[in-house]
Amino acid sequence: MSSSRVARSPHPAGRSQWRLALAAFFAGLASLASGKTPSTTVHAQQAEPDEAAPSSTAGETPLNLNLVAATLGGTQVWTDEFLHGEYRIQRNVLSGHYRLLDDQDRRLAWGTEDQCRTKFQQVAAEQRLEPIRGKVVILLHGLGRSKSVLTPLADVLREQGGYTPLRFGYASTREGIEQHAEALRKVIDGLGDIEELNFVGHSLGNIVLRHYLADEAARVAMATQPPAASRKESLGPAAAPPGQAAAPPGPGAKPKRPAPHRIVMLGPPNNGAMIAKRLHGTGIFGLVTGRSGEALGGNWDQLVGNLATPPCEFGIVAGGTGDGRGLNPLLPGDDDLVVRVEETKLRGARDFLLVPFRHSQMLSETAVQEAVLRFLRNGQFRVDGAREPIDE
Repeated sequence: MSSSRVARSPHPAGRSQWRLALAAFFAGLASLASGKTPSTTVHAQQAEPDEAAPSSTAGETPLNLNLVAATLGGTQVWTDEFLHGEYRIQRNVLSGHYRLLDDQDRRLAWGTEDQCRTKFQQVAAEQRLEPIRGKVVILLHGLGRSKSVLTPLADVLREQGGYTPLRFGYASTREGIEQHAEALRKVIDGLGDIEELNFVGHSLGNIVLRHYLADEAARVAMATQPPAASRKESLGPAAAPPGQAAAPPGPGAKPKRPAPHRIVMLGPPNNGAMIAKRLHGTGIFGLVTGRSGEALGGNWDQLVGNLATPPCEFGIVAGGTGDGRGLNPLLPGDDDLVVRVEETKLRGARDFLLVPFRHSQMLSETAVQEAVLRFLRNGQFRVDGAREPIDE
């Protein structure tokens, strides 16, 4: 496959090679905020107005006033558990309290989950929010990043593809992959009656998605026995009145979830990450990346059994130079600075595409965005319709 090459300098040797490689990795990890992304992605540890735990769980009190306040939209301590367009209910992973943000990232309410759900129903009625319809694409960011890096791709999917993109944000460095997958489940449960559900993940986001798919497969398997349980599970959420947004399902609700239609994986560490394995014992790696980062390295063997191969059509996009040498001298073979090309591959993929971009570049590159749109529409990345499936 022909493609332009990414310029790089000759590989250094000896101790300087390790220094360069480590610097390259942590720069790429910090890539986690580079590239053509809005400046809000770098505010991972800045305090927001409501980061303290609510003082009351029984409604608003003088110590828990739900005043409208600007926020950063959620970074490394907030995880989305409900999405309706750009309205979102988030959980603070440090304190456990919730908040409701509007489409301008302004806080409309905070306190308990029930308080935020109730407030959303009120806002939906007042603003006459339409229920989510049509073809939905949930986008998942990678390790250390935030929903803002998903904006360029979301805009393309909406404006050029007619899709309804939902940017799922999660505290990737603060909780484990199983918690991220559970939050994704809650987001999916809140979608209501949609025509089609697709996913686009970047990096760690694909591992979160695969964990969710494995959890869902286990849930469905359990729901088939006894038959009574199966009948109970098949009951979906009550439909919203015409022209009114669906309310978030309650914590005990068990709706029938839509099956995924197509999935695009961008730079996925589907076989773990060698760079994470090599840095696993350094101490600083775990400190920076948390449980999720450690799971890609030294804890991969414990994680991989909880990951599913997508049950639908899926395609993989990997970054690399195309010359077999890659960008990171610490990694053998081709790579995008963070993930090796061979690590992205997963048997059963309908199509595979190698692009000449670094790990952190993919989401903002026009060529990648167009390839994603083609796959979601037609099940292939290339204009000529040629495919490169992964059968082994």
